[in-house]
Amino acid sequence: MFLEKPIIAGQPYEKLQKLIEKQTFLSTVFYGNVWQKSLYYPIQKPEMNVVFQLADTTLMHTQANNLWHSKRGYVLGPNHLRGTRHETFYALNDKKDVLATLSWVPGDNELFAKDIFILVNPKEVHCLAWVIKTVWYWPASDEREWDTGSVFDTQPMGVNIDVIIYKKPKDMGFGELVELATEKKRQRENAYLYPPPEMPDLPGIEKALEHGCVVRSFGSGGGLRVVSIENKNGLKGYGEHPHVEEALVHSSEDYLAGGRPYNEVYGGLCPHYL
Repeated sequence: MFLEKPIIAGQPYEKLQKLIEKQTFLSTVFYGNVWQKSLYYPIQKPEMNVVFQLADTTLMHTQANNLWHSKRGYVLGPNHLRGTRHETFYALNDKKDVLATLSWVPGDNELFAKDIFILVNPKEVHCLAWVIKTVWYWPASDEREWDTGSVFDTQPMGVNIDVIIYKKPKDMGFGELVELATEKKRQRENAYLYPPPEMPDLPGIEKALEHGCVVRSFGSGGGLRVVSIENKNGLKGYGEHPHVEEALVHSSEDYLAGGRPYNEVYGGLCPHYL
């Protein structure tokens, strides 16, 4: 089986070429990941995408989500192809040279992106880069080698590289960003220690009850208090928090806002408490 078209198309090469010519780092990533289907096939370029974002506190506590041949999971691609995924984090100077590299191996459950600043002074870092490499392969079978756990006779079918360049946030250095991320994490983890001093007003819940809605509350497996507002058409308001009083406030506000998508509230307006 040979696919003439890329598995997942990257940015046009003409657009990438301009970035690659300007940045040694991107050139190294791009040309360091050329591949061959086998010894007798021509060398091919990877499909690559590059995007630019501002670094934020969520990034500082992000971990890699790697999937190797030796693990039981894999990335599922089109045409029944499978893929391995390896993520690496880099600190770059103003010339886009690598100052430090953070890689995750099995068992690195306590390694976070912010730990790259143990390896390099944040003041020396101009930007950060997260590189996600997906290698697509065609498995001959589901049998595995007894000593390595690798799938027998895997055949390379393509490489995708996703690069996210993180710039400094406005009016803040990377050192300050790490401090802010650490403080926010501490506040989330200790939120259960500080219940509100009095019961807040809940105009949304009062309105929901007048409209015939049902309010339900339960404890999640992670220890959060969850409040949902429902009617015969489904969920109309939702809230979660270590304290039920705050969960009630969140659900009340959500009902008045018309019922928003979860990710718009938690991870956006409010932190994730787990």
